Amino acid sequence: MRTQLICMTKIRGHSRAIVAIVFFGLIMLSYVVAVFLTFRPRSSGSNYIELVTFGLTIVGGSSVFVLGYISVVILGGRFSLRLVEFTSRLNGSSHAIEVKDETHANSGGLIKDASILYIPVLVLLISLALALNIHYLNTATDITFPSFLSMVKNTLSVLDIFLKPTGIASLTYSIEIIPVIVFFVAVAGVLPSIVLPYLRRFKVTGVNAAPFHKDILFSVVGALFGLTIVFSLVDIIFGVLIGGQPHYYNYVLPTMVGFSLHYSLGAYFGVGKAEDMVEKTLNAGSSRRVFQGKVIIQESPKKEKN
Repeated sequence: MRTQLICMTKIRGHSRAIVAIVFFGLIMLSYVVAVFLTFRPRSSGSNYIELVTFGLTIVGGSSVFVLGYISVVILGGRFSLRLVEFTSRLNGSSHAIEVKDETHANSGGLIKDASILYIPVLVLLISLALALNIHYLNTATDITFPSFLSMVKNTLSVLDIFLKPTGIASLTYSIEIIPVIVFFVAVAGVLPSIVLPYLRRFKVTGVNAAPFHKDILFSVVGALFGLTIVFSLVDIIFGVLIGGQPHYYNYVLPTMVGFSLHYSLGAYFGVGKAEDMVEKTLNAGSSRRVFQGKVIIQESPKKEKN
């Protein structure tokens, strides 16, 4: 058993190395596209400003990596069970969490760990949706804001990464926009960080949860609003690819892709610690509505025909 556990640990470490190499390559590619294709440095001139901009972009992505690690440990490992218990109290349900052993959790290897594929996409779409909503809200406010709401208007303008900048100099533009993109990615990563520890090692079963008809109604309503955002994002991305969108979008979109990958990579490295924290809390048995256990659904016996 000990030998098997050591082998699984080595495989897990090998998988982490593969993920890190692939992600880092994609991250660097997105930053190169963002900086060098947006500001187009000249081969005959001095390009140190573009190189500094590239370095600032990497620093911003590295800070997002740290945020991803911290978020999944704190939100997913420490506070997620409290959130589940809170929602359980609201709807009168309970949640049984089955803990899989390390051998079973790692049995699928890298291919089974599908979260490394869709978590970056999820973070990217949520961050873009947040930015797009703020852009629409900012550009739609043609009315004169009262004095006590002027701060709201100013905040919207600062967070509007799709608003035409006053200047497009690479260094100034990156210094202004990188913190805003970090903010959007950090907010977008909150939900994935909460659920990430439960995607591989735990199986969660709701008991007396919301009825089917309520679930499907809320799902349909959420899907309709989500599709509206997705279609708008597709229009922007397609416009960038064919040159129909403003030129500075060439920096915004690839940078958000790189930051989303950076955030997800940090969360991927921190998920093991978060899983251990969740299991430790479950073993303590401090909650009645969220407990370690397994729910078995048994088919009721059929009535015999007379």
